[in-house]
Amino acid sequence: QDFLHMSLKSISGAEGLTEVQQLYLGSGEQLQKQELFMYPELPGGTVETVIVTEVTNPQQIFCQLKVFSHELKKLTEKVTQSCESKVSSCMISPDMIGYPCAAR
Repeated sequence: QDFLHMSLKSISGAEGLTEVQQLYLGSGEQLQKQELFMYPELPGGTVETVIVTEVTNPQQIFCQLKVFSHELKKLTEKVTQSCESKVSSCMISPDMIGYPCAAR
């Protein structure tokens, strides 16, 4: 678990939560957008087991670290629970482009 915390950095370089913004959806709902995106930062020469998730071409191979698979499964379950009860449409504004989203 220490590896998980040590290898994750936010894009802003800070660890932990930062600014939370309110986004307004067409249905009047508010969507909270957290300025927190985590990505693994591994030192050169690190060897890890991965799961290949997509191969677009020989130069673009997407994978996830196997060590994160349990956490990703928990996150997927939470997102599924949260989204199953929602029935709304959402207009994408320019400030939302590039942020994670969920769709069915």
